Amino acid sequence: MRQINQPFDLNEPEIIEQPLDTDILCGKTKECISHIGSKSFRQVIEDHKELYDKCDSKLAKMEVTKRIYEMMLQRCNARFLKFDPELQGWQVLSGAQVRDKIGHAL
Repeated sequence: MRQINQPFDLNEPEIIEQPLDTDILCGKTKECISHIGSKSFRQVIEDHKELYDKCDSKLAKMEVTKRIYEMMLQRCNARFLKFDPELQGWQVLSGAQVRDKIGHAL
C-alpha cells in the first residue's frame, strides 16, 4: 500500500480490507459463499437462469450477463471482489472479468 507522502500510482491496485454487505465475493471459501452479497447474487443468477438457457445465440447470452452486471451495480451498488493472498486484501474485478464470472454462474 502507498504511504501518505508517496504520489498516487495509477498502476497500484486498490486493496479493500473489509468488504461491504453489498459486495460479491468471488471464491470457493466459506467466507465467500456465506457472504450476504454473494447470497443475493446467487439469487439473481437463479432468477435469470431460465432466460439465459432460452437464449439462442452467444450475443443474446451476453446481453443477459450484461443486464445482470448492470443491475448489480445500479440496484445493489455491488462490487465483485477477489481475495489476493499476496496483497492480503480484496481487489475489484474488471467488468470483463465480472461478465465472465456471471456467464459461468449461469
